[in-house]
Amino acid sequence: MKKNKKRPSILIPLFWGSLWGIAEATLGHLLHISKIPGLAGSLMFPIALFFMVKAYSMTGRHSTILFTSCAAASLKFFDIFISPHDLFSVLNPMISILCESLVLVLFLKAWKKQLFSKFLPVFTLVLGWKLIYSTVIFSLSHLFTVKSFFDLGSTRFLSFFIVESLASSLIVFLFFKVQPFSFKSSFYHPKKIHYFLTAGVYILAVFIETMV
Repeated sequence: MKKNKKRPSILIPLFWGSLWGIAEATLGHLLHISKIPGLAGSLMFPIALFFMVKAYSMTGRHSTILFTSCAAASLKFFDIFISPHDLFSVLNPMISILCESLVLVLFLKAWKKQLFSKFLPVFTLVLGWKLIYSTVIFSLSHLFTVKSFFDLGSTRFLSFFIVESLASSLIVFLFFKVQPFSFKSSFYHPKKIHYFLTAGVYILAVFIETMV
C-alpha cells in the first residue's frame, strides 16, 4: 500500500472524519428517530468502517484510523455548547466512535488484510468494539447515575450484542466480498484534497451537527 506523501497527513483523517460526522448527524439521526428496532445499530458501524478504511487506504498508517475517529468524535463535543444535552449524552457517542477505531486498529494489526475475508473475524471485530464500549459506559454509568446496556433488560441486551452484531457483520462481510479491502474511491482522488476543502467539510459537519 503506497503512502500519500503529497498531502499533509492530518488532512486525510480530518476530511474523512468530517464526512463520517455528517453521516452520523444525518443518516444516523434519521435511523434513530425511525424507531425501527436495531436498524441504526446494524447500519451505523458499517458506515463508520467505510470512512475509517477510506482514510487508512490513503496512508497505510493505523494512526490515520485513530485520528479519523478523533475528528468525527470532536464534532459531537459541539453539542454541549448549543443543545440541552447533559455531559453523558455527549460523551456516549464520542466513546462509541473512539472504541470502534481502537478495536479496528487492533484487529488490523493482528489480521491485516485477511480481517475482512472471513465472517468470523468480522463478527469478532464488531462484537469486540461493543464489549469495550459497553465496559466503558458501564463504568461511567455509576459516575453519571445513568443506565448502561446491562440495565436495559435481556431483549435490548441480546439485540445489541447478537442481532445487531450479526447484521452489521454480514453487511461488512458482503461489502468486502464485492469490493476488495485495498479499494480506491471512484468519486474521490487524493490530489483533490487540500486545506480549504477539508476546512469547508469540517465546518459543514459542525453546522449540521449543531442543527440536528
